Amino acid sequence: MKIRNVLSLFDGISCGKLALENMGISFDKYFASEIDKYAISISKFNHPGIIQLGDINEWEAWELDYSKIDLVMAGFPCVSWSIQGKREGVEDVKGKLVYPLLKILRTIQDQNPDVKFLFENVEMKEVFRDFLSDLIGVQPFAINSRRFSAQNRGRLYWTNIGSPAPFGSIIIPPSNDSLIRDVLEDHKDIPKEFFYECGFDLTGKIKGHVATLHINNLETYKRVYSIDSKAPTLTTMQGGHRHPKIMVGGKIRRMSPLECERLQTLPDNYTTTGIMNGKKVKISNSQRYKTIGNGWTVKVIERILSPLSEFDLNV
Repeated sequence: MKIRNVLSLFDGISCGKLALENMGISFDKYFASEIDKYAISISKFNHPGIIQLGDINEWEAWELDYSKIDLVMAGFPCVSWSIQGKREGVEDVKGKLVYPLLKILRTIQDQNPDVKFLFENVEMKEVFRDFLSDLIGVQPFAINSRRFSAQNRGRLYWTNIGSPAPFGSIIIPPSNDSLIRDVLEDHKDIPKEFFYECGFDLTGKIKGHVATLHINNLETYKRVYSIDSKAPTLTTMQGGHRHPKIMVGGKIRRMSPLECERLQTLPDNYTTTGIMNGKKVKISNSQRYKTIGNGWTVKVIERILSPLSEFDLNV
């Protein structure tokens, strides 16, 4: 299918564009709104044709022909809505960002009633879910990335793609067989600083949460997982031992940025390089973890976009 222009809000590292290209969905222009300089630099390196618009709060100054936007995508900030986050909704400054998002959508719908949209956020308490659904105008569907990857990542998706109703023509497969062991790098390629030398307690399980590290942190971040399991949900992972931890050959280490890319079904080394001030730069592991954790599981997005594609994934 040929669509005209795409608008991606809170674009991150452009996982939506990658999904569109993987699905063979062609378009003329891809406009992106993002403010994180590292995410933008990664997008510029991987997708030089992206037109960066800047801060969504300045959207009224954007010079866009909204009548030619055929697809709007957004993974709007989750910290205000998440059960694990602030849980303040629109009372939080980041929660308020849903309002310019919806104003942009309404502006486009006024000029192009057939525009398709796809919005994503974390699983949240029912009152928040209902509030957002009333604003957006459709009910969300819960999809866990475990159905497409080695990561256990539950997310909500609001969309009008698919017929006769949203998701009506999209088949979501059962959980696939991929496990952490399927995304691992060669052991010899893992730097020594990725390994933990502290003590730990075994849980007695042979899969899932198999050990608990002796570190001063939340219980969630002390957990060590068997490589014969699905990985826990990736977060921004910047410091604080928030990286997924695994036991390999009796040793405990955090998963590498490359392995986390694979959990998100990104191409290998997608986040290693960026473009800043017109020059190629190496992206630090810290920023790689952050941008990967803030991104989408690409294969999930491909499946949601499948009704727009020339390929039939529903067989």
